[in-house]
Amino acid sequence: MSSVIEITSAGFQERVLLSPIPALVAFEAEWCGPCRLLAPTLTELAEELQGRVVVFKVNAPANIDLATRLGITALPTVSFVEEGHEIARLVGLQNRERLLAQIEEFTKRATGSRVFMMNKSLEGCHHDCRSPHHH
Repeated sequence: MSSVIEITSAGFQERVLLSPIPALVAFEAEWCGPCRLLAPTLTELAEELQGRVVVFKVNAPANIDLATRLGITALPTVSFVEEGHEIARLVGLQNRERLLAQIEEFTKRATGSRVFMMNKSLEGCHHDCRSPHHH
């Protein structure tokens, strides 16, 4: 039985960016009501999608350096990451159906779709870094 894995800034690159399977990362806070409402859905998805998607959560106020570098400005924010790239982001409380639809879309995305390299954004790059004309 899989569950939501809590991570910090220190483990973000190793656990999320280098994950061998797609990752869903929920940025949340203890004081955030919508975050508390989202938690049971994330637990269900972690169990249901075990082996296909790994589900992480980050306490944004406790990891403000990471949240700031990634441009997290509202909670909850759910980021979808595959092969070190953020390929989608949903802000605010999302229902199970919306999250599942986004997971299906991002795990079946077409080659060449616009992605943002989170490892580059950690260095300040906010462009489509896969473009041959970048920088």
